[in-house]
Amino acid sequence: MIFKIGSLIISLVMIFTITFIYTKQKTFKKNSIRVSLLYTALIVKLIISFLFSYYYMNISSGGDTINYHNDASAIAQFFWNDPVIFFELFLNSEAWKVPMDAFTYLSYNSNSAVVNTIRLTIPFELISFGGFYSTSIWVSFIAFTGIWKIYELLSNWFNYSNVLILILFIPSVLFWTGGILKDSYILAAVCWLIYAVAQFVGNAEYKLKYILISVLSLIIILAIKPYILLALIPGIVTWVCLEALSNKKYKLIRGPIFLFFTLLIIGVIFRIIQNDLGIYGDYDNLVNVSKTLKKGYLETYQESIIQNSQIRLQQIESNVLNSTFSVIYKPLIGESWNLPSLLASLENTLLLIFTLYVLLRSLFNPKSYMLLKRKSFLIFCILYSILLAAGIGMGVGNYGAIFRFKSAFLIFLLIPILVLYSKMIQRNS
Repeated sequence: MIFKIGSLIISLVMIFTITFIYTKQKTFKKNSIRVSLLYTALIVKLIISFLFSYYYMNISSGGDTINYHNDASAIAQFFWNDPVIFFELFLNSEAWKVPMDAFTYLSYNSNSAVVNTIRLTIPFELISFGGFYSTSIWVSFIAFTGIWKIYELLSNWFNYSNVLILILFIPSVLFWTGGILKDSYILAAVCWLIYAVAQFVGNAEYKLKYILISVLSLIIILAIKPYILLALIPGIVTWVCLEALSNKKYKLIRGPIFLFFTLLIIGVIFRIIQNDLGIYGDYDNLVNVSKTLKKGYLETYQESIIQNSQIRLQQIESNVLNSTFSVIYKPLIGESWNLPSLLASLENTLLLIFTLYVLLRSLFNPKSYMLLKRKSFLIFCILYSILLAAGIGMGVGNYGAIFRFKSAFLIFLLIPILVLYSKMIQRNS
């Protein structure tokens, strides 16, 4: 027990040391408010990470995060006992085919996403000496770095940093990326990818580090949840094309040419990863297993119903909007069934009220939208969020899982709303 506490303390010291070194950059000089905000947001994130770990360790009696930890920790132990076996296990997943009792999760769930999530967790198990809490805060810290880079991007692009601070403190995002879960790695990868693309598209900075960030982020997404690219790529293509068309010089030529080659690349990538997309790689299959809504909740079809009946395409299409709305805003207050769903219902209700308020206000003040900067980026945020929410609504029938999956797009969904709200406040003042 003392050893585990020691590893937790060492991990916290290392995390705050990294953060301290990071604050010595030029962007933080003579900006004590930003430094204070960074430390405040980080402390909040780590506290919620600790609560997340405590909940799954002592209250929920297990879960994916515990299974990931147990298997990653078991492999990490070989580093100290037999490094040769460790590197064989770490680099070659085929070597993971061991007796059933060697691992807790891999013994019955060895798909590539699980294997890659465990592989990503192993380095953090090593520096945490196998401690569950310390490993969790490391993974949570990685997710936090992505959130912070998006905030930095927004604060540089928009002069409304006081309101945009809210993206650092979205409760569900902080909680569901607070430990060893696929969603923590995915959020970090998506945020870092968008940050790098923004440097290319918005700031015209073509540095090697941004290329490396993009490649690494894409590798992580492909390794864990490749279907997210089905929402990311159309959004990024739209973003880039709108930026190209906004450039008066050669705007009639550059846009179509870029669009052609981008669509060609998308087609090639899709064919390469189609087998890894599951139901998302086959539209007909996706339609046949799609989930519909009943009283706001996703209804899971029994296997026999899926096999013996066909769902009309018109029914699925009519339910896409319902499914998308449900993924983003459900459950509402009065529809919860336990403590996590109650907290989610409070957040969803507030988000729905705030969204409706901003949209209604903007209808009576359309100039607020026209005067917005970086509209192409805001359109990307909306398109990516809606596409991913629709995909989740059609392909996932577990509300508990949907709570987690939302963390991949909720920040980006909130960004256009906050920016529009800030612009309205600025005009009124």
